Amino acid sequence: MNRVVIEQLRAGYGAVSVLHDVSMEIREAELVALLGTNGNGKSTLLRCILGMVKPTSGRIRMEWGGTASDLTGRAPHEIVDRGVGFVPEGRRLVPNLTVEENLRLAGSGRRARAQLKHNLTYCFDTFPILAERRRQRASTLSGGQQQLLAIARALMTSPRVMVIDEPSVGLAPLVVDQVLSAIRDLQRNWNLTILMAEQSFFQTIDIATRTYVLAHGRIIRSFDHAVDRVSQASMSAATNLLGLSGSLRRGAYSTAILMTLREALAPGIAITPFDLGTVPLYNADLAGDALEPVRALKNAISASEGMVIVTPEYNYGVPGVLKNALDWASRPAYQSVLKDKLVGIISSSQSSIGGARAQAQLRQTLFAVLARTLPWPEVAIGNVADKVRDGRLVDETSLRFAIDVVRALVREITAARKTDVP
Repeated sequence: MNRVVIEQLRAGYGAVSVLHDVSMEIREAELVALLGTNGNGKSTLLRCILGMVKPTSGRIRMEWGGTASDLTGRAPHEIVDRGVGFVPEGRRLVPNLTVEENLRLAGSGRRARAQLKHNLTYCFDTFPILAERRRQRASTLSGGQQQLLAIARALMTSPRVMVIDEPSVGLAPLVVDQVLSAIRDLQRNWNLTILMAEQSFFQTIDIATRTYVLAHGRIIRSFDHAVDRVSQASMSAATNLLGLSGSLRRGAYSTAILMTLREALAPGIAITPFDLGTVPLYNADLAGDALEPVRALKNAISASEGMVIVTPEYNYGVPGVLKNALDWASRPAYQSVLKDKLVGIISSSQSSIGGARAQAQLRQTLFAVLARTLPWPEVAIGNVADKVRDGRLVDETSLRFAIDVVRALVREITAARKTDVP
């Protein structure tokens, strides 16, 4: 079997450890996705594969054509000579060279030189827009065209395996779809082997053969889309979610996000909002089940298959209205309706840092009451005042990320149903 194998890889920068015992493989003709938010080690892992960062332990091995090559710690040009191409984040083209000059420069290496003419024709046939602009300077292309040129530049090295780092960075959502479709077509039509690091969760897993999720430098989840998809019967069942907004304020941004998200979801996925303004302040001297609003809250949580919480941040923390609701729902402890409940979290704030801190605090609280929070994706909507208008979330990118949270939640719920499907 032709493949690249990564075994128990550790790496970092100086005294800072970034990767912790990462193991994965990329098989011939697969499109393997590496997912994770910024700062979780995706780029570091790619740099280890490409020889830009030397691992502190572990191994990277290429098994191809009956020969095994150890890539660990080799220089970048040696790794390129063994058939690994690279599409860096941010494209990094030579701006003053034309499209064709960028491609010819990439194809002048020792391994690919003899196939330069063939590879150039192949790139122009694959991306006709580049052929049309072959005499145009790279700096004058649109963002999407520059990304296609960066991919074509890697193809000029005659790669066995192509490593692509964050192809969606800096691109509009529509252009992201076009670029990811082009990458998918390369893998499917030309049997190209691809490892792609990305943040766009569902856009990526829709085109990937297999997926690894990287968080805090560790692989926390993997999907084999050929054998690990949930059954159609499970997927077709309706999914009922409970929605909580962490603000009682009229016109609250968190409420606007929740209501817009509710309307944007696919048929069969329903979010039912619950008004936390009806829930009294928590008092351990009171019997919560004797209070109608508390009973209603607990019944709503119990009846739902999962929860979507949109939280603002107050003084870099979780708003009291949410903490109050969780206090009631989790008591008495042996009757907590939050135990094992799946929860997806979205934060909204003028400050992305404040929203992220509120989200982290909410995760800790939910962990303490035995709920199951999605580890990924983590969505913090910053500058929220610019993204909400007339009670609706109007920023398409933020809405797409919010939908990703719900889809991840639904995926976990449908996977849990598998054992119940005959």
